[in-house]
Amino acid sequence: PYPDPVSTASMPTTSFPGTHRIASWSVAVLLFALVVVAIVAFVRSREGFDSLYAPAPVPAVVPMPITAAGATLAPLSGPAPNTVYVFWTGGFDSTFRVLQAVIDEGKIVQPFYLSGNIDNAPTKHVKRRNQQMEVQAMQQVRAELCQSHPDACTRLRPPIVVQDVPIDRRTKRWMRALAAQRVVRRPTCQYGSLGAFARYIGVPVELGIVQDGHSNAGIYGGLRDKVTGAGSRCRVTDAVVAAHPEYALFQPLRFPLMYVDKPAMWGIAKQRGSGHLLRRTWSCWYPTAAGKPCNKCLMCRERIVKTGGHRTPALIGLPTAVGASPASRAASSTAS
Repeated sequence: PYPDPVSTASMPTTSFPGTHRIASWSVAVLLFALVVVAIVAFVRSREGFDSLYAPAPVPAVVPMPITAAGATLAPLSGPAPNTVYVFWTGGFDSTFRVLQAVIDEGKIVQPFYLSGNIDNAPTKHVKRRNQQMEVQAMQQVRAELCQSHPDACTRLRPPIVVQDVPIDRRTKRWMRALAAQRVVRRPTCQYGSLGAFARYIGVPVELGIVQDGHSNAGIYGGLRDKVTGAGSRCRVTDAVVAAHPEYALFQPLRFPLMYVDKPAMWGIAKQRGSGHLLRRTWSCWYPTAAGKPCNKCLMCRERIVKTGGHRTPALIGLPTAVGASPASRAASSTAS
């Protein structure tokens, strides 16, 4: 009932002049178009179209959704009176600054704590695993501050815990440039998130960059000749950003500890009656399953206060700070 299938081998074929030439040109045009699309996609992913033109002025606030305690955190309208804003981790350096501000300077302190993955790309291995210990350290410091310095305790606001800081293209470009200069270790690390958050929140935020220590040697070396002022007024200037656009990342930050080292801070704290509070700080990035410091990571090796399982390194093992005095070095000999 059905006709026999027709064999294609028995069908006549027809060839037109120039057919092969047209096909060759079509393939060439298609390949060229694919190459152009690939180049455009690469440029957009690496730099963004904005980098192909003259850089636009850096806005005071980069619009982005910042989440804190499960809700969107709105930018501040400006600094509150007698208030400093500090990135606090419960570590030695940032805790020293918090205590210095509330005890010695009589300031109101609003800490920010970035709890998300800010240390590396999500697929990478190197990232801190100590968020629980850092939060506990901040809680312990605050509890003991309220006992020993009740007046200062009233000026220490509860930390605002920030869960997510989206990174825009411009920040990524700045971070790539700083990583190429070895100012930061990786194109994705905490400094991108810290700078982006400070720019978003709309007030200067203090960051504990100190003279000594290999953990921030690159960023200290990059900043030390590009900042002006001292204490809470230490900052990157407009002139520096004009010459080095990538340093716009640091412009919303302040660097009150740029001219001190860890032994000097330890000596100051003991003299002012807050040394016991620095013993409650936490340094280790990779705590053990038992919740103890690993005593192997870079942060552990630079620890100068022996407490909570942290073993203090020998004084001779501490890196030499630029401009540190012998007296400040000797101050750490009693940090046990």
